[in-house]
Formats: sequence, C-alpha cells, structure tokens
Amino acid sequence: MRYDNGIYTVGWISAIDEEYFAARRFLKDQHEPKWKRPGDENHYTLGKVANHNIVATVLPQGDNGPTAAATLLKDLSASFPNVKVCLMVGVGGGAPSERQDIRLGDVVVSAPDWAGEGGNQGGVIHYDYARTLRNKRFESISYMNRPPSALLAAVRALSVKYEENDGSKINAVINEIFADLSEEQRQKYCRPDPSSDKLYSSEPVQNEGVEETPRLIERTQRPHSDPVIHRGTIASASGFMEDAQTRDILAKERGVLCFEMEAAGMMNTFPCLVIRGICDYSDKHWVKGWRGYAAMAAAAYARDLLGELPAREVDNLRAIYDLLPSEYKAPVGKALKYVFGDETNEEGFTQADVEESLSMGNNKDPKNARLAQEGQRQAKPGLDSNDVNARKEREILELKERMASMELERKKFEDMMKELRLQKEALEQEAKKYVDREKAREQEHEDVSCHLEAERQAKEKANSERRTSST
Repeated sequence: MRYDNGIYTVGWISAIDEEYFAARRFLKDQHEPKWKRPGDENHYTLGKVANHNIVATVLPQGDNGPTAAATLLKDLSASFPNVKVCLMVGVGGGAPSERQDIRLGDVVVSAPDWAGEGGNQGGVIHYDYARTLRNKRFESISYMNRPPSALLAAVRALSVKYEENDGSKINAVINEIFADLSEEQRQKYCRPDPSSDKLYSSEPVQNEGVEETPRLIERTQRPHSDPVIHRGTIASASGFMEDAQTRDILAKERGVLCFEMEAAGMMNTFPCLVIRGICDYSDKHWVKGWRGYAAMAAAAYARDLLGELPAREVDNLRAIYDLLPSEYKAPVGKALKYVFGDETNEEGFTQADVEESLSMGNNKDPKNARLAQEGQRQAKPGLDSNDVNARKEREILELKERMASMELERKKFEDMMKELRLQKEALEQEAKKYVDREKAREQEHEDVSCHLEAERQAKEKANSERRTSST
C-alpha cells in the first residue's frame, strides 16, 4: 500500500549498509513512496515508529561526509515536504576519558554541553580535519546549531525513564528484532564478546627507539551488558578520526564524546538530532566486529526516543522544506509539492492537480498540460503572498542567525579583551616590581658609594695627620 507523501513528518538518515539495515528492522508497515521529486535519486523506506510516520533513507554507495548528507536531506525534504525533524542514526568512534567511561556498543546522543575553554556547545562541533590533526588542537570551521527543543526534551525524558528502569534495556529490544533474522544476520548484528573491547593508551611505547604497540588500559567490567547512553558533544569532519592523541586532546578540551562524518552538513540547515553507536575508539585499532551491534543499538535508542516524542510536538514545528533557501527548492507547483489522490495519471497527478496547474499558466494549450504533468510548468511572473511571507520569514531567520553569530563573536571579543586586560595588569605589576627593584639597587649602590667615599676621606685625613705629625 502507498500513502500520500504529506503524512511523513520524521526523517531517519543512515550512511552505511549496517545502519540502513538496522533502521529498516525497526520500521513497522514498510512500503515504498508513491512519488519522488524529479531528480531525487535517494532510496526511501517508509513506515511507522510509535506514533510517527517515518521516511528512512541512506547515502549512496561511495558518498560520505557533510556535503553528501546535506544533499541527501535537501532532496528528501523536497519529495516529502512535511518532514519536520530528522534523526541521523548510525555508528561513530568513541572518545573515552576520565569524565566519560565510553565502551564499545554504547550510544552517544548530540546534546548541548559545557566544555571548559570550549564554553557552551550546541551538541555538534564542526572541525577542520587536516589542521586539527596537524596542529594537535581543535580547529573550528563553523558554529553548529543545537537540535530542536522538542527532541532535546524527549532525550531528557528518555534518560529519566532509563534511570527508573535501572538501565536502557536495549539488548531486550534488539533480541525482539533478532527473532526475525537469519542465523548469519544474528552473527553480524549480535553483541560481540566483551573481551574484544580493548582500549589502548594514546601514549606510544618506545623500546630503544622503536615504537611498539601502546599499552592496554585495564578497565573494570561492567555489571550489565546493556549500552550506556551518553549525552554531549559529537565532533564532525570530512575524515575518520584515527589519531588517539588528537582524540584525547579534543575530549579533554572540548568534551568530545564521539567522532563522525555527516552531522556537520545538516545541523545549520536542517533540525536534526545525531545518535551514534560506538563501534571503535577513534584510533588505529579498529574493531569492525562491533559495527553491526553498534548500529542496532543506535537504532533501538532512536525507536525508544520516538516513543517519548509526542506527535503533536512534531506537528507544531515548521517543515524543513519551508526552511530551505529558495535556490534549494525545485521550481514546481502544487502538483509536485503535495499529496495526490488515488485516481492519478501515469505521471502520478490527479486531474484536479493538472487543471489547477493549467489555471496558473498563460493559456490552456496542450504544451502547458504536458509541462504541468512533467512538473516543469512555469508559474506567472512574480510571487504570491505565501512566497513573500516565506521569504520574509527566511530573511528574519537569517538575520536572527547572523545576530546570534555576532553575539557569539561579541562575547568572544569581550572574553579576549578581559584576558588582555588581565595580562596588561599583570605586566604592569611586573613592571612596577622591576622599577622598585631597580630603585632599591640604585639606592643600595648609592649607599655603598657613600660609605666607600667616607672611608676614603677618613683614610686621607688619617694619612694627612700622620704626615703632619712626622714633620
């Protein structure tokens, strides 16, 4: 059965095979889309999770990184113009630290956090991969927006629910899915033996100038096998993080919990939440056997999260399509943007859609009818009131974003000026101490000179008196 495209309000984005496989396992009542915008080459799986109608998709083979993710989501929002929020669900590399005991199979969720010198962060930070590795410090590319408040509220509610239940119980959810899988699939997506979860020190071991395998960090085994959910900062770039030393630096200075490659392409344009199952430790010691389970754990958490997200909260949000800049939107009319009835022509349009499209043209000749059916009809010159209002809202939103960016820069400038004032005061104090020391030395030198001069004069007087008495 196929349904109207307009009923789908939540997007579920995957990047690799294992992530899309896991996503499809949690979709109920799966079916194919009735229609896609011309030029949209994404593959979609439609279904339900909790009370939400979901459109799931995956990046094309060989495409990854921020740009590929942004392109995919742009096409999705055009074909499904009522999608309000998106979940980026999949795997990532963990960043264990003294603050966060992250293990393979755990789940990291992007959420605003405070990170020392990094200050307030929105949940995802976009870093320059090459410069960060070269300089061994965080090199920012752009500031990222935070996830929608409705999703963050659901994240907190689910966290409390897990605490009340003494854990996530995600393994039980995964076991329900396994009932319908083959033995080969179970082996690929089951939780690996805990003995394969090995974390190595980021400090290399040197033996007479030859670098050896870093030492294994001993960790106490957990009393349960369910994934632990971590909320905080996810670092996104165009490359895989495989440097343990850089990983630890960003974890300490920026509070990074996880590294991945797609989120930076979506956060500033699309309202998204990023959910990552940990399949390695962002170093050279890859453990590919954890990828399937990590993807399944992230999908299970996404299912639980959607259960805590009221459908009415999503309905109240603006559609992603309306948030897109005009140059990203296809030049199509209502016949391509919205839902169609059951009685459609071979192109998927109802007669009413075609007639309405024709009524917006300059005449009713067959050429206009063909163009309308192909979705290439040209509307009358100018903008209608809806387009004007949408453009005004977009301009207001862009102004607000620029103002927020300027406010952030202003605060950074104020912090820098405060630091410079403190440095100036410290230098002035040091200068004063130096002047005082110099004055003390000059006074001491003067006192010594006076004392020596007095001694010289006394000796000369004594010598003069002796010469006088001898004559």
